[in-house]
This record gives sequence, structure tokens and C-alpha cells, in this order.
Amino acid sequence: MGRTSMTIVADVGEPETGTVHARATTVLVCADGNGRPIPLPEPLARSVERWPAEKR
Repeated sequence: MGRTSMTIVADVGEPETGTVHARATTVLVCADGNGRPIPLPEPLARSVERWPAEKR
């Protein structure tokens, strides 16, 4: 998670074997009405920080 964005990664696979069949990466950017990046709202940043993050 950055100052104005966060990245979400999702894997589709087989937990039993560890085989990953597909991976999706999405970058979400918080923007103002003109499309310019702005800081993530503090309540959102705090709630997202509670999610466990996996290091790859």
C-alpha cells in the first residue's frame, strides 16, 4: 500500500499442490474529481493495514 494507491493480488490455484493457474494484479488509485491522485482516506488506510499481507 502506498500513499495514494494499493495493490491487490489474487491467485487461483490448487492449495494441495501449490500449483498456481492464474494470477491477477489490480492497482487501485484514489483520485480527485480531475483524475489526479490523492492520499488514501485515513479510515480506509487503517482498515486495509489490518489485512494480512503476503510477501512474494
